[in-house]
Amino acid sequence: MVGVASMKVVKVRRGGNGGNGKEGIESWGGGANLGKNLPTPKEIVKGLDKFVIGQDRAKKVLSVAVYNHYKRIYHASLQKGLADDAGQFSQSKDNENVELEKSNVLLMGPTGSGKTLIAKTLARFVNVPFVIADATTLTQAGYVGEDVESILHKLLLIVTIPEKGGRKHGRGDSVQIDTKDILFICGGAFVDLDKTISERRQDSSIGFGAPVRANMRTGNPTNAMVTSSLLQSVESGDLISYGLIPEFIGRFPILVSLLALNEDQLVEVLTEPNNALGKQYRKLFSMNNTKLHFTENALRLIAKKAMVKNTGARGLRGILESILMEAMYEIPDVKPGSERVDAVMVDEESVGSLDRPGCGAKILRGDGALDHYLSVNAGKDSLAPIGRSEKEAAGETETTSRAMSL
Repeated sequence: MVGVASMKVVKVRRGGNGGNGKEGIESWGGGANLGKNLPTPKEIVKGLDKFVIGQDRAKKVLSVAVYNHYKRIYHASLQKGLADDAGQFSQSKDNENVELEKSNVLLMGPTGSGKTLIAKTLARFVNVPFVIADATTLTQAGYVGEDVESILHKLLLIVTIPEKGGRKHGRGDSVQIDTKDILFICGGAFVDLDKTISERRQDSSIGFGAPVRANMRTGNPTNAMVTSSLLQSVESGDLISYGLIPEFIGRFPILVSLLALNEDQLVEVLTEPNNALGKQYRKLFSMNNTKLHFTENALRLIAKKAMVKNTGARGLRGILESILMEAMYEIPDVKPGSERVDAVMVDEESVGSLDRPGCGAKILRGDGALDHYLSVNAGKDSLAPIGRSEKEAAGETETTSRAMSL
């Protein structure tokens, strides 16, 4: 069941150690311990926008889920007398006996749509421990691969576990964990789930409405944009038909579907976020005192290649590595005079076409080589701006710093 879904499980925990070697939630400054300083859903979304392109609905749903989760935990600590003041979480006495339950989240979307990145950035923003576990490796017995409990072990500070690959036994040390204060965010591509949804909606029928599941199962791969649009209408029954047991689905009341990134959004992934790939490679080249430039047409062609491969944002790094490999090999051998590397340029010729590779990044050697290239190619294409302007960066609010003390 899990092997088919190929899911990743992400946990956002109430407390932790913050990397300082001390146990207990008192030593952790994030999550519910932020108290009345916990960012609001709008502030959380604003923080996510700096790292994640698109997926507005998913950001909104997750921000509300995380905010309510920690609001619930913090209010429970108020009732136990563990917090100083109620702050923004005050309530009437009529609701004192109402017990709030958490709402786990199930993320669905094609590869490279940002499922893991959203969860990872969210955990950093609220400053809590973050763990990713691949559910495809889990076994109930624990003899082969990992067991379910090992996921929770990763959230603990100090824990005694069997040696890697060793057997579990009843006499071994164990740690009891109450998972009611752990918000689980599961995510996966759920390959072919779109076909189950399409059959339910009878979008893939012919003649008098007879389903054609067999033809769909053996057909060509579905376009990522079509897949993600179908996932927007997913229901719990679709996941059960897909092969997940009702007991599992019932524990994930929030179903969130992510859309496949379009061409414009993939270009933004290359240039706009704080950790944009374009910025990363520019920094890498700057360590060798070399400037890296992209033309706008080259970035758009790179985005188109990723779309053709149905790999989304995940495929962008692989394409860039292929284009820049020769340049990264040559640049460390710095040479003086006319052989000195002035800049590295990535244009359309460097990228190639959708069905064939290009010549790779162009290494411009000698003083003024970049200016000469720009004068020769004036009017053909323009250099792409990487990142925000200094004015935009200076006008940014300090929302993130309120919660993220990393």
